This record gives sequence, C-alpha cells and structure tokens, in this order.
Amino acid sequence: MNPPFTANDKKGRKFNPKVVKALQQRELRIRDRLAASDAEAAGVIDANSIRTMFTPLAEKVLAEDGGVLAKVMPVTACTGVSGLRERQFLASRFHIDMIVCSHDPRDPNLSTHTSINECLLIARRDKQETPEEERGLFELLPTLFLNLRRFPRTTDAVTDVVAAIRSRQFDEIGSVCEWAEDRVRDGDWSPVQWFDPQLAEAARQIPAAAGLCRLKALYKMGPAGQRIRDAFEPVTDGSATREDVGVFDSISTKLRVALASAPDAVRRPRPGKESMVRSYLARMGWVLLANRAEVNGARLVAVCAEAKSFGYSVTGRRDRFSPVEL
Repeated sequence: MNPPFTANDKKGRKFNPKVVKALQQRELRIRDRLAASDAEAAGVIDANSIRTMFTPLAEKVLAEDGGVLAKVMPVTACTGVSGLRERQFLASRFHIDMIVCSHDPRDPNLSTHTSINECLLIARRDKQETPEEERGLFELLPTLFLNLRRFPRTTDAVTDVVAAIRSRQFDEIGSVCEWAEDRVRDGDWSPVQWFDPQLAEAARQIPAAAGLCRLKALYKMGPAGQRIRDAFEPVTDGSATREDVGVFDSISTKLRVALASAPDAVRRPRPGKESMVRSYLARMGWVLLANRAEVNGARLVAVCAEAKSFGYSVTGRRDRFSPVEL
C-alpha cells in the first residue's frame, strides 16, 4: 500500500464542507470501532495524519497465516518521536523483514511528484503452523535496512534490485545494515538515515557517551515557523513600521553559506493576534537551529545573527529555523 501522507487539515478540501465533515465522521467511527476491539491498534492513529489510519487497518485485513505487508512510509515516520507508537505497534504484530530507502542524492523519493523522502517497509507474520522453537528463531532475525545507491528508474534496474535482494548480494546496488530485533521492537529504526551502516551504529552510541545531554535539557527551542505564520504576515506593500521583524525565511544554499548570517525577509504582526505576537517576540533568539532541514537543499544546520530573530516559511516548508534561547 501507498497511503496518502496528507495532513488532516488539508485532506478532502476539493469537496464541499458537508462532504468533508462526513469524511471526518466516517474516520472517527472507524477509529472508535478499532478502539472497542483493540485499543493498541486505535492508539496508532494520529489525528494530524490520515496515513496513520492505514497501519492498524492493514494489520486487521492481513492474513493471519503468514501474511506479508509492504507499505510506503515517509522516512520521518521511522525516526520521529510522533511515529514511535506506530513503529512499536508494527514490530509487535509483525517481523520487520526489510526497510528499503533510496540514498540517491538526485532522487531520494520512491514516489513521483512528491518532495517527501520515503521508504518501503516489508513486514510479515509468522505462520501459525511454524513449530514453537522455530518461531523463537524467527523473532530473533534482524531487520535489514537496504540503502540504495541509485534509484532504479527502469524496469531492468528494478529487476536487478529484486535479484540482489533474493540473492542477498547487496554490494552492487547499495549497502545493508542489520539491526537487532530488540532495537526494532523498541522503535529504533534510525538506520534509514545512513547509507553507511557504520554511521548507524556510531550514531546510536553517541547519546550514551559521557558528558553529552539533550539540547532541550539546557536550552529552550522554538517557536517553529508553522505557528508563527498564524501571528505574523508578509510585508508586501513596501512600507515599514516599528513593529516589523526581520526573519529567516529560508536555509537555501544560495543564502546560507556561513554561520554568521542575516534575516532575508520582513514580517508584520497580524491584527487581532497581539497576545500570540507578544509570546513569540519574547522567544526570539540570536542562534537558530534548522528544524527538519532537507539535506539536499541546505548547507548549514544553524546560523547566528546580530539581532534576535526567528524562522518563518510562507509555504510551510520543512526547511525552517527555530530560535534557541541561550
């Protein structure tokens, strides 16, 4: 399956409000039916993403006897905190056999007409007639993270990838990382981020190193550009007021070539949003960290400015900055 990744607030907007409401009510009924019979399955559903509804539904309709699930997922669903419950659910109901991800810098996405970095999940159930001692071995099998060097753009290229998977000869098409089953069950699917398996293991060890702690334990971060758009608006008429604020609108490689940087856009408080505006102005910072930067469109992960500022994105791009309160 390749479920839609559309956020719920944008879903179904081609229909009139009455139809949109009926769709939402239908989804709520499905969720409630799941909750009545399987609270764990219902807990996977995220109200912000229609994609998450397809995971428990797939688990319900899949054959109990050796069923196989192949599902396209955004890479962030394998790494983000918001996807942890879904990952743990899948790993508890299936053996996660393989996750295929493209690391082709020219074409990192599996689907056409999308800017979302995706991966292909392949999971399977144990057959009911499998002897108990063999089931234990089945559960201990590692998950393979297959990292494609080049995206297969032709039928012949796809055939080569399938042949490499069947023969377990991965060197010609990319690299493979074996991840222990207990890590996968805990929700650690981080190898999707790395082409080199050694980087995956090294990244896992870094948090355990002495003297390191999470950034949020020392500093406050935010706000992000998505909420800021509710409080500030672009200045389009060329005028200037004392309330105008310089902001970082993009982390483009053409604009951001050094740590010392300057805002590239001006925003003005929206009328009627005074309370929200005051809150965000109080949280501006001199240092800003990139929030979910796209690696093929950014050179820096942070900038510093002479005046306090924050990140803002008109289009809601993922490549925006969040200030750090030092």
